[in-house]
Amino acid sequence: MPDKHLVELGTDRGRGNLLGAQPFLRPMNYSSGARFRACMDAVLDAAAARGWLRPDTLVLFPEHIGTFLAAADGKPSMYTAPTLSACGRIAALSAPAQYLRALLRSRSADRLTEALLRMKAASTARIYQETFASLAARRGITIAAGSVALPSPSVKDGRIVCGGGPLYNASFVFRPDGSLHEIPVLKAYPTSEELRYIAPGRAADLPVFETPAGRMGVLICADAWFPECYARMRKAGARIILTPSFSEEKSWEGSWRGYSGWPNPPDVDSSDIGKISQQEAVDRYALGGRLPASGIPSGLMVCFRGEIWGWNVTCGQPVAVLDGQARTLPSSAGAAVINAWL
Repeated sequence: MPDKHLVELGTDRGRGNLLGAQPFLRPMNYSSGARFRACMDAVLDAAAARGWLRPDTLVLFPEHIGTFLAAADGKPSMYTAPTLSACGRIAALSAPAQYLRALLRSRSADRLTEALLRMKAASTARIYQETFASLAARRGITIAAGSVALPSPSVKDGRIVCGGGPLYNASFVFRPDGSLHEIPVLKAYPTSEELRYIAPGRAADLPVFETPAGRMGVLICADAWFPECYARMRKAGARIILTPSFSEEKSWEGSWRGYSGWPNPPDVDSSDIGKISQQEAVDRYALGGRLPASGIPSGLMVCFRGEIWGWNVTCGQPVAVLDGQARTLPSSAGAAVINAWL
């Protein structure tokens, strides 16, 4: 990985570090568990070579990094399909009976997407857990493993279990021994696009985790835009907030269109809508603006990167907050690692 994609902030004061892992993903990286794990491992190799992986390291992967594992172990034509819809059609035709059963259980506005994710949920959860549990245990680090869309997920007897209810955008945290923290993080404020097939969790239920670097909360992407989530984190004693993100925007230089799928919170200046850029809105109303104001001293946001089924996902800039000071970092077109010393 070229040095220009490795960013280091602050100095080592023996308090641990936040490590943002942004692999660059293509369809073939989702073709099997082994390929997916190798891609994740390559990013951590770059961090390990710099001495950035320690027992008190908290690693953050991007939002929805596990969702596309629904394509794993499919026909070869799935990974050369020109669009995500075309890939989905191949998957459905490859297992018509399973797809039909999942479709009959789907109740969202986008039943086709829900059915595809639902029919592969068990294998998605298995590969996702095996990958990040292995990485955490082998490196001896805590991993906030981005997020994955699963039906009514829970943790039972140390395993991710999928239920029969609606899909949620869920994040799971892995301890340095590879074991799972028992409570999943369910995104409370899915975007308008996600709301077509993703159910919202509750801000009041967002968990906080004990880690070697301190009490940590995870706010999945849009949750970092809402003051209720910070109030919950502060009440639960969080000192670190990690935000996995996925941006559907083509550019953050365009005009901000306001909150996606939800009313603007009362503290949002409505005159900013259509006037400031998406990037300025992120800096003002998401992690970079809200975390320092919350009194929680540290946090990190990383963004999904990849070219997946004709979709070029390279929008979004990482944000780090250290000792209450926010810094928006340059965007990288490829893979990147951000290390922020606490």
